[in-house]
Amino acid sequence: MFRLSYKTFILVPASILCMIVPFVYKAGFDNTQYFTQEAYTLPFILCSIALVISIFNGRYGSLAMFLSAFACLLSFVNASYLYLSSVFFSGIPDTLGAMLEQIGFNWSFCALSLLGAMLVGIVSMFLPDGSSI
Repeated sequence: MFRLSYKTFILVPASILCMIVPFVYKAGFDNTQYFTQEAYTLPFILCSIALVISIFNGRYGSLAMFLSAFACLLSFVNASYLYLSSVFFSGIPDTLGAMLEQIGFNWSFCALSLLGAMLVGIVSMFLPDGSSI
């Protein structure tokens, strides 16, 4: 049954953010050894499935959002962990701002967006199933 709950309004922006991640990933790592097709296509597939599940059933949409964001994060880290080792070869900076600057915008955006989508999935799991809109 098609129903929109307030959980859907929480999960839809997280899912859209996950679908933006591949574009930023491709812009930053295309034509490098850190770019893989799995890390590029997986967010499109999994986050669109989570979006459809959250629209039709808010109860399982939270779990789908968490699992899809987690799988996308694992795929992204698997594709680009050597990038971090090359960036931090000269040492790790003292402050968080300097560390994020050293890592670069593209890697930071992808990792933080997928972590944020995971957290949204976890938090929405604990929200009560409310009324439909």
